[in-house]
Amino acid sequence: MQPKISAYLSRKLKYLSFFSIILVVCLHSYNMAPHLCWGFVFPRGYSFFIQELCFRDITRVAVPMFFLISGYLFFFNLTGRADEFIFKIKKRVRTLVIPYLFWTIFCLGVLFVLQSIPGVKELFKEKIISEFSLSDFLSAVFIHPIPYQFWFIRDLCCLVILSPILYLLLIYGKYVALISIFAFWFMDVNFVIFDCGSLAFFAGGGVLGLLKGDITCFTTKNGLVYFSIWLILALVRTVLAFGDCVDATMLNVFGKIIILVGIFGIWTFYDQFAVYIERGLSAITNVASFSFFIYAAHEPLLIKLKKAIFYVLGVSELVSLINFIVSPLLAIAICIFAGSLLKKYLPGFYSIITGGR
Repeated sequence: MQPKISAYLSRKLKYLSFFSIILVVCLHSYNMAPHLCWGFVFPRGYSFFIQELCFRDITRVAVPMFFLISGYLFFFNLTGRADEFIFKIKKRVRTLVIPYLFWTIFCLGVLFVLQSIPGVKELFKEKIISEFSLSDFLSAVFIHPIPYQFWFIRDLCCLVILSPILYLLLIYGKYVALISIFAFWFMDVNFVIFDCGSLAFFAGGGVLGLLKGDITCFTTKNGLVYFSIWLILALVRTVLAFGDCVDATMLNVFGKIIILVGIFGIWTFYDQFAVYIERGLSAITNVASFSFFIYAAHEPLLIKLKKAIFYVLGVSELVSLINFIVSPLLAIAICIFAGSLLKKYLPGFYSIITGGR
């Protein structure tokens, strides 16, 4: 009998995925870009520093962790038979492809409607949907989706399709292949259809699933130490970037090292405090079940919330920081409320657009 993922590991992956979703929303709450506040250029003050610390370093661990978990779950217990790949790819059509197509096309439709309403269309004139050619439409669905967070699902779909080739590389090339793939990531060698970071961490998770199986062994009693090291390194990198005393290439490499340390730090921190974490999170298990809906629906909602807060409170450094804190909380609350209504009154539809999650 093939080994199964333990109940503890299943809970851990679920809660870490939810944590990563929250980090993604926080990542997207960055509001220093001039287009969000009518061309205003913020000074490099306290709001800039805090948002750079969160945006450039701490929250950047979320997406790699997603790919690592996805790679692990996909390759776990694979033996290389064709029927295994067919089964897993078919399953991903339901859990990835259908939700991807729904949300990207749905956002296009909503934007088209809003651009057709007099008095409202001026607020949504970034891309004029009615003027789209066929190539523009295909690009807006498959290349540059309006809910831009779906680049993750797009890359994941591509990697799933290429999984048989990746399987052979990981089985016969083993750690040499994995090191080579991560070298591409460090050198920012991107591929045409997916990001090099997507491949690196999906492959990393694949190696764990194929060669290690049960990854609960990757733990230590010093999780708090590694977690603290991660936060300290993130702070150091932000200080270096803030002072413009290190060139961009070195900061980029340093940032990638921080991601690796962060994943290990979060992973081991969870194990060290699992009893307390799970006791606390058990109260919000229902909230965690909305992880995918929050991921799918928080943009472009979050952008509009950030603009609305600037419009109501004005543009200043203090408002920027308040906006950075408040807008993701509002977006998450709205998503959970909307998701709970859909799940209650249209459970079948909710299941389809969230891939059965």
